[in-house]
Amino acid sequence: MRSGRRAWSSTGRLAKCLRGWQLKQMIELTDSWMYRAYSIAFMLADIHRYSLDLWLLAAASVGSLVMAHWLLKRRGVQGLSARHVAAHLGLVVFAVALGAILGRRERDRLQDMIIGMAPTYAAELATAGHHHITLASSPEDPAYLDLIEMQKRWLAFNPQVADIYTVAKVGDQFALLVDSETDYDRSGSIDQDREARTDLGELLEDVSPEFRQALEAGFGGESAFLSEPITDRWGTWVTGVHPISSPDGSIHAVLGIDFDARRWIALIIAHRAGGSGLVLLLGVIMLTHKAAHLQLQSEMGKRQQTESDLRKSEAELALARYRDRVRMDELERIVDARTRDLKVAATHDKLTGLPNRAQLHEVISSALSRSRLEAGYSFSLLFLDFDRFKIINDSLGHAAGDMLLTGIAQRLRRALAETQHARDMHTTVARLGGDEFCIVLGGVQHREDVEAFSAKLLERLGEPHHLSGREVHSSASIGITHASLEYQQAEEMLRDADTAMYRAKSMGRSRFVVFDQQMHIDAIRRLVLENDLRGAVERGELKLVYQPVIQLDNNRIVSAEALVRWHHPTRGLIPPMDFITVAEENGLIHAIGLWTLERAAEQVVAWSERFPDQHITISVNVSRKQLGLDLIEELRSIRARTGVKPEQLILEITETTLTEHPTLAREVLEALQAEGFSIYLDDFGTGYSSLSCLTNFPLDGIKLDRSFISDSTGRRDRVALIHGMVTLAHDLELTLVAEGIESIEQAAMLETLQCHRGQGFLFARPTDPFTLERLLEEAEGSVGCLARAA
Repeated sequence: MRSGRRAWSSTGRLAKCLRGWQLKQMIELTDSWMYRAYSIAFMLADIHRYSLDLWLLAAASVGSLVMAHWLLKRRGVQGLSARHVAAHLGLVVFAVALGAILGRRERDRLQDMIIGMAPTYAAELATAGHHHITLASSPEDPAYLDLIEMQKRWLAFNPQVADIYTVAKVGDQFALLVDSETDYDRSGSIDQDREARTDLGELLEDVSPEFRQALEAGFGGESAFLSEPITDRWGTWVTGVHPISSPDGSIHAVLGIDFDARRWIALIIAHRAGGSGLVLLLGVIMLTHKAAHLQLQSEMGKRQQTESDLRKSEAELALARYRDRVRMDELERIVDARTRDLKVAATHDKLTGLPNRAQLHEVISSALSRSRLEAGYSFSLLFLDFDRFKIINDSLGHAAGDMLLTGIAQRLRRALAETQHARDMHTTVARLGGDEFCIVLGGVQHREDVEAFSAKLLERLGEPHHLSGREVHSSASIGITHASLEYQQAEEMLRDADTAMYRAKSMGRSRFVVFDQQMHIDAIRRLVLENDLRGAVERGELKLVYQPVIQLDNNRIVSAEALVRWHHPTRGLIPPMDFITVAEENGLIHAIGLWTLERAAEQVVAWSERFPDQHITISVNVSRKQLGLDLIEELRSIRARTGVKPEQLILEITETTLTEHPTLAREVLEALQAEGFSIYLDDFGTGYSSLSCLTNFPLDGIKLDRSFISDSTGRRDRVALIHGMVTLAHDLELTLVAEGIESIEQAAMLETLQCHRGQGFLFARPTDPFTLERLLEEAEGSVGCLARAA
C-alpha cells in the first residue's frame, strides 16, 4: 500500500469539484474510479485462473489416459482395464486435493511471513525514534530521511513485500506518517498508476471498512492481518498491520506491510500446480510401467509357446537331460565344499584360523582319555589372556585389534612348532574368544619344561607389534594346570587354568602361575563370601562405626567418618578390604553404599538434635561404582526420608574414582555442590595426578593420606612435604584433614603447621555411636577425653 491508499470520498470530492470547477481534481477523481474498475477486473481474472488450472489438470490427465489406451491398442496389446483407469482417475482426484492443500500451505506461509516481519520492523522503528516524526514533519527532516533509508533496506531485504509504511491517528481519521520516498517501481521506471501523490500527513478519509477495522485494532495494541485482498487506486494488496509503541508504552502509530495480491495469487497457484503436477507425473510413470508390463507379458507368452514346441523334440529333451546331469554334479560339488566349510567354521576361529572352544574341548577330552589309558602319558594346559588388548582396541580401532590377534596367533603357532611337544597329536593352540588363547602341550614329562616354555613364550609375546605404522606392546598373563591332578572333564582343566591366569594378573601381569588346590579353595571361599554378602544388608549383618575428626587448634570434635563393618554370623568380623572389593565387582556396592548413606544421615540428624550447639557433620566414602547421576536423586530421597541437611553430609571421593571418568565425575560433583553437599578428596597424595584433581574438580576439602603422617617423625623431608600440602590447602581455601595420627608428636607437628583437622588412633578408634555420644558429652568432646577413651 503506497501513499495513494488514501482513497477520497467520491461524493464529497465530486460536489466540491463541480462547485469550484476544479478541472485537475475532476480528472484525478475520474482516474481513481477507472483504476478501481481495472483492479476489480484483474482480481476476477486471477480468481478465474485459480480454479481453471485444476480443471485443465484434470482434462490433461483424462487425455493422457485416452492416448495411452489408444497407443496400446495400436501395438496389439489388450489395453488398460477399467480398474487401471479408475485407479488413475483416483490419482487425479488425489492430485487436485494435494494441490489445494499445497496452495493453502503457501497462503499460510505468506501470511506467517508478513505477521512475522511486522513485530521486528515495529521494534526497529521504536528504537530509531519513530515517535519523534509528527504529521507536521518535513520530508527533508533528517530523522524522517533516516527512517526512509531504513524502509529502503527493508524492501531490499524482502523483495516479496511491495510496500512498508506507517499511519498515525488524527481524531477518528488516519494519516500517512512515513511513506515511500518516490513513486518509482522496483525497475526504476515511473509507475503511471502512482503519479498522483498526496502531501505527508494528509488524512485517509475513504478507506475500506476492513482496513479501518485493522487500523483500529493496531491502535488498540493488537496485530491484524487481512487475508483477503484490498483494492484501491494503487492496486490490489494483501495487508498486515502491527502497533508501534512509544518509549512510555503507548501506541503512537501503526505499521503497515503490503504484499502484491497478484504475486500472492500467482505463488499460491504455482504451489498448487507443482504439487498436483508431481502426483500426475507419478500417475503417468505408473501408466507407462503398466503398458510395458502388458507388452512384456505378451512377448513372454509367445516365447513360452516357442519353448514348449522345442521341448517336444528328442534333441531338446536329450540336451535338457545332459544339462540336468551337469547341474546336479555341480550342485554336489557345492554341497561338499559347503559341508567342509561349515565343519571348519564349527571347529575353528574365523579370524585366526585356530581351533575354537568346541575343538579345544575335544582335544582336551581326548588327551584326558589317553592319560587314563597310558600310565606314563601326561599333558599340560596353558590359559593366556593379553593385558592391554582392550586399550588397543578402543584407541586404534577394531581393525587394529584384529591385526593384533592375528599376529598373536602367528607367534603362538611358531612358538609351538619350535618345541619338541609339537610332534604330539594332542599339542595344539586354540582361541577361546576375545583375547583369550589356550595351548595344550602333549607328552609332557617334566613340569619344569612347561615353565621354561612359558617363560620363553612370554618373552616372545612381549616383543612389539607393528600395526598401521605404530609400535604396540601387549604382554600376557598365563595360567598353567597339569593333567596329573586327575581331572575328569575338559571344563575342569579350563576352569583351573583360568583361575591361575587371574592369579597371575593380580600378581602384576606379564607372568605365569601354576595352579594349585589352594587357588581353587580361595575361589570357592570367594564365591561363598559373595553369596553371603548378597543378603547381609537384609539380615542386618552390616554395622556402622564412627571415627571422630578433631579440630586441631581447639581439640574439639567437629565431624565423624562413617565406616561400614560386616559381622558374619559364622566367620565373625570381616575386614572391609575383604568384602568391599567383592561388592564392587558383583554390583552389590550400590545397595551397601545407599544403606550406608541413609544410616549415616539418620545418625547425624540424631546427634544434631541431641547436641545442637556442636554442629557435628558426618563423612561417608562414595565408591567409584556409585558416582553417577542417579546418586543425586538417591541423596534427595534420603534427605526427604531422614530430614538431613546437605551441609551435614560430607562425601569422600578417591582420586582414582575421579580420573576414571573425569567428565562424568565433574558433572556429578558440580551437581552435588549445587545441592549443598561438601566434597572431600580422600587418600590425597597417593595418586599420580593429585594436584590436577584439585584444580579440575569442584572440592571443599582434602584428606591427607596416613602414609605421610606415619613416616613424618624425625624426617625433615616428610615434614616439609606436609607443610607444602598445608600451604596449598590454605591457598586453595580447602579444608585439610590429616589421617592416621597416632602420637602426640604428630598432632603437635600438624598443629604447628596450621593443619585444620585430624583423625587417628591418638584420639579414638572407630567406635559405635553410643560411645561417640559419650565422648561428645564428657568435657564437651576434648582431646583429653578422647585419649582416655581410646
